[in-house]
Amino acid sequence: MTNKGTGAGGSKTNIHGKAFEAKTEHLDGFTKKCIGYEKDNIVYLRQTELKKYFRTMFKKEVIRYPDEAYLIRNGDKYTLKIIEKKSQKVEGSVIEKLNLGPFYKEEYEWCLGPQFKVEYAYCLSSFLKKKYLSDTLKSKFLREMNRRNEIIVLFGDDEDYQERLNEFIYNESTLHSSVSPDSWSESLVDKKSPTLDIL
Repeated sequence: MTNKGTGAGGSKTNIHGKAFEAKTEHLDGFTKKCIGYEKDNIVYLRQTELKKYFRTMFKKEVIRYPDEAYLIRNGDKYTLKIIEKKSQKVEGSVIEKLNLGPFYKEEYEWCLGPQFKVEYAYCLSSFLKKKYLSDTLKSKFLREMNRRNEIIVLFGDDEDYQERLNEFIYNESTLHSSVSPDSWSESLVDKKSPTLDIL
C-alpha cells in the first residue's frame, strides 16, 4: 500500500487514520481476487488496487488512491462509489480537506469517461463529525456545497455506520448530507438493492 501519510500530516494523525480505516473496513462476504475483492456484482478495491484494476480491466488511468471503492456494473455502464476516510482527535487541518470532494469527484469522472458514474463519500471520525455538523458559517457552507454536489458524508464511529454504508453501496438513491445538523441525511426512497449484472 502507498503511504498516504507522507507529507500529509504528523505521525499521530497517520496512526489515528490507519486505526480508523481498519475499524471501518467492509470486507464481509467479499472474496479475495488477484486484484481487489468480489461479492456478487460488486468489486471492492482499496488504495493501489483501484489503479491496478482500472489499468488492467479498462486500460484507464486514475490519479488517486482512495481508501475504499466499490465498482458496480449495470449492463454496459458502471457506478464507481468512492469512500475517503478522515480521522482526527485534536484541532488540525484534516477538516479543510473536505472542501475538495467536488473536485475529486469531477477528476474521477474526467479520468474514466461517460461509461462510469461516480459517487463520492466521506467517512468521518466522531471528532470530525462534531466539527462538520457545527453551527459555524464555514461548516454550514461545507454541508451546503456537499449537498449541491451530491457528496455523501458518513460517520464511522456511529453504531449504525455499517448499515449506512450498506445503503450507500447497494442503493442507487443514496444518503445525502443535509444542511441541518439534526437531520444530516435523508431517508432512502427505496431500500431494495438494484438488480445488476455480475462483473
